[in-house]
Amino acid sequence: MYKLVLFFILLFTGHMSFSQDIDTLDHWVKLKHDFKYAKNDSLFCQAHSKHAYSVDKISSAYYLDAHLYDSLKHIAVGDVTGPFTSNTWLNEHADVEKNTFILKLVKVDSCFEIRASHILFEGTDYNKRERNRHIADSLLTKIKEGAPFETVAKKYGHDGTEFAGGDLGWFKEGSMVKAFNAACFKAKKGDLFIVETPFGLHIVKITADKRPRVCQYYITPVVKIIKK
Repeated sequence: MYKLVLFFILLFTGHMSFSQDIDTLDHWVKLKHDFKYAKNDSLFCQAHSKHAYSVDKISSAYYLDAHLYDSLKHIAVGDVTGPFTSNTWLNEHADVEKNTFILKLVKVDSCFEIRASHILFEGTDYNKRERNRHIADSLLTKIKEGAPFETVAKKYGHDGTEFAGGDLGWFKEGSMVKAFNAACFKAKKGDLFIVETPFGLHIVKITADKRPRVCQYYITPVVKIIKK
């Protein structure tokens, strides 16, 4: 799983905006430099904060605005971006206060997601499994010979995905049952195969190669406030 580790600093800059005051701008330039080369990020944050926060694991989609999240895609591990100003980020008094902060990208770990479609033949007892295997083998042959997967899925699927031609969308590694997960993440785009799971037999088509995915990140926010 990706773990995107961020350290946030929100600093008091008085009643003037940092973008309008050269001394304040110089202050942020120096602060970004010092933060980039800090030997201990936690101690650096604590030394420049009004309110200290413990490290929390949270959802990036829930916590960060889109433009803040996007800014992280353009920097390398160890770099610092910003400053940014927000009336709502980590702010319980958005009507009278706002926050200014810089962000440091500290670490990225790996996880992947993949996209696939399937046709599920439910039933795990012996008779149903044998019947399903015969049907699945026959349909897989037809698909390999040119029958559209989506058309076959709409006719034979019965788990709700048939309305989308069997499309399961993107799913992250480890989110499906073990056998299905293992088969999909060993495959590549265009692969067709049958896999058995506790739900029954699946004809599977990999519709997109696996790709990196950001799943979660850790932050240490450190806050100071600008009065409006």
